[in-house]
Amino acid sequence: MRRVEEILSRNARDGAVLFVFPSEVAARFWQRRALALTGLSAFRTDRIISWDTFKERVFPGPGDLRPVNTALRVFFVRELLRKNREAPFLRRLVRPGFSEVSPAFSGSIRQILPQLRRVLDAAEKTGRPLEEDLLRDLSLLRSLYGEFLASGNLYEPAFQEKAPPRFDGRAFLFFPEVLDDFGEYRPVLEGSRQVLPVPAPEGETPFLEEYGNGFQEVRGLMTRLAALLDSGVPPEEIVVSVPGLDEVREDLEEQAGLQGVPIRIRGGRKLTESPGGAFFAAAAGVVSSGFSVEALKALLLNGAFPWKEEDLIRRVILLGIARSCHGAYSGPGGRVDPWEEALRAADRESRTFLRELVRSLQRLLNAPDFEEIRMRTQAFASAFFDPDGWKPEPLRVFQYALRVLAELAELEKRAGFSVAEPFGALTEVLDETIYVSPPEAGGVDIYPYRVTAGIFPSRHFIINAGHESTETGDRSLAILREDEKEALG
Repeated sequence: MRRVEEILSRNARDGAVLFVFPSEVAARFWQRRALALTGLSAFRTDRIISWDTFKERVFPGPGDLRPVNTALRVFFVRELLRKNREAPFLRRLVRPGFSEVSPAFSGSIRQILPQLRRVLDAAEKTGRPLEEDLLRDLSLLRSLYGEFLASGNLYEPAFQEKAPPRFDGRAFLFFPEVLDDFGEYRPVLEGSRQVLPVPAPEGETPFLEEYGNGFQEVRGLMTRLAALLDSGVPPEEIVVSVPGLDEVREDLEEQAGLQGVPIRIRGGRKLTESPGGAFFAAAAGVVSSGFSVEALKALLLNGAFPWKEEDLIRRVILLGIARSCHGAYSGPGGRVDPWEEALRAADRESRTFLRELVRSLQRLLNAPDFEEIRMRTQAFASAFFDPDGWKPEPLRVFQYALRVLAELAELEKRAGFSVAEPFGALTEVLDETIYVSPPEAGGVDIYPYRVTAGIFPSRHFIINAGHESTETGDRSLAILREDEKEALG
């Protein structure tokens, strides 16, 4: 910490100096302390920035091209797999016997796209250690991806040769060893007179406490936090870092409420796992299950959504349970839908509700493009949701998902082609989209473990720090076997 303070104090008056930290969390931490450290009456906060912001500023892309993003990669892979299902041409990325379910491989293929150049270059340098079918598929994938990028005036940042940074002045880069991608930039930064790395100092030996289980640890943490706050320690001087935050989020919220500790959980969740954000995935689950009562329960009994006909919904669910409506299936005489028999014994309201729900969900999932999905979602919400019944947080999340959908519709329009199976593409993008709730006013900040590297609050607690929760791995090459990864180096 002293090293950071010394560098900030010594260089604060030089407006050409930047201070670069591993994350936005660390950058904001030092922005808040800049005035007190430097003694200046004003300090430009855009001089203390994160590594990601620094890269955007000083490593520009080529010409007028736009960088490709997750949504565009999803568009490309979905179209690729649609063609592979119709006329199989992939041999290893999707085995020929699985071509009918090609879209199931979208995630693994999308993850490897940014790594194609690295993998194929390594294969060539090491004498092509990959099996022939895999090498052929990867080479073909790079060629098709290159055509897709060129047609849209796009570029893949991971394919670009790293050029020396372009900016005036100097930058202190704090703790580069914790950056996942620093190795890609090391060759152009080594020996640079502009970018000066500041390695992490040896930390103090932490005070360790062992608990019988995770619940006891969370409860013990909240007891400690309550005591600190009662003794007058300001909440902004306390930070909690949590590996595997989602695993203990509910326990943290519960114990904080019981012990009266104000907390602000600053870790985002996938939209599909946030209250109000699970609508599209749940709708897809209902249709793909053949309208099983289990999938319907996940959608219709989700308290995040303000259903208009709650009593009617409960009657329909109880009917489905009583009649074992576990989804349509193929019988000796053809397709059998248990709901058809169940509805014969149902009242008119239940029959009307379920048939309208089935029709609306099928229309939603069969929409030909994102704009039509957006319009049909609005029609569904108007028909089934009470606009005055939303709770604030689920409504914010649902509206955020609708904004993502609107952005996809605009992106599809600009791309000039229709995305294959757009509803599946939507759920895939939403599953990769992180939603961060607006922070409550005041409280102890609780962050995911890694983003707090580089901060030095007066009290810093780390919980749930087991081997599995603190381990990190590279999933981008999950499609390769371990022996293939080792052979590529």
